[in-house]
Amino acid sequence: MSPARDHRAVDAIRFGRGVRALRRRRNWRQTDLADAAGVSQSAIARVERGGADRVTVRTLDRIAAALGARVAIRLDFNGEALDRLLDADHANLVEKIVATLRAAGWTCATEVTFSIAGERLGGRSRLAPGHGHRARD
Repeated sequence: MSPARDHRAVDAIRFGRGVRALRRRRNWRQTDLADAAGVSQSAIARVERGGADRVTVRTLDRIAAALGARVAIRLDFNGEALDRLLDADHANLVEKIVATLRAAGWTCATEVTFSIAGERLGGRSRLAPGHGHRARD
């Protein structure tokens, strides 16, 4: 099994264990969850046995919603490299605006924030021109 495939298998197993734990916390049978989610009991059993990667995301969403949970799908690539790639156009625009404002005598500061494990701590550059005051010569 390749490292990438092994990682997905572990995630599917963990997902299934989580579904089972949340279902049991409600004292539900698999059929109870299936009815609440609008899916078959066999789909619940498949997910709980580690087969979440063999059902649709829509089915996973329905199961999670019935349990008061949510499915979060995330694409990772070389640490924060994907965020930098996605925000490259925005960062270039900020740089151009800062250069234009500074050329006009403004004092500018940028704030760079980021995201860790889906928790938004930022991820964008923000521009704070000198509170409407131009720098004096």
